[in-house]
Amino acid sequence: GLILGQRLGESRFATLFNYASGESISSALENVDGRNVGNETTFQGRLFEKNRLSQLTVTVLKDRVTMSVDGRAIVDWKGGSDQLSLSDYWKTPDDNALFLGAYDCRYRFHRITLNPISGEGRALER
Repeated sequence: GLILGQRLGESRFATLFNYASGESISSALENVDGRNVGNETTFQGRLFEKNRLSQLTVTVLKDRVTMSVDGRAIVDWKGGSDQLSLSDYWKTPDDNALFLGAYDCRYRFHRITLNPISGEGRALER
């Protein structure tokens, strides 16, 4: 699975794409109200194909987080930043940093952009 580490207010959290566990493939916001994958944001299904470029978009606003792959919306969560948290597993030396991570796999990035959105939030594209 691919992790894009995010920030909303004082909270950090992870957006997870294409995490394989057995036969199941899941994507989700990690740690919504303390619940990891399997929470209400979980999307089931394969998103990536080997050797095919994909575009991921994560939009973070003050009360909403959306995730999409190749223009297909997979998560549209509404709530407060206090509902989101980051597992110690993904802790980074800089507690304010956005980050990239992966669970036992490799990805190649061709472009990463960060775009401010009217002072309300940020978008991270691949």
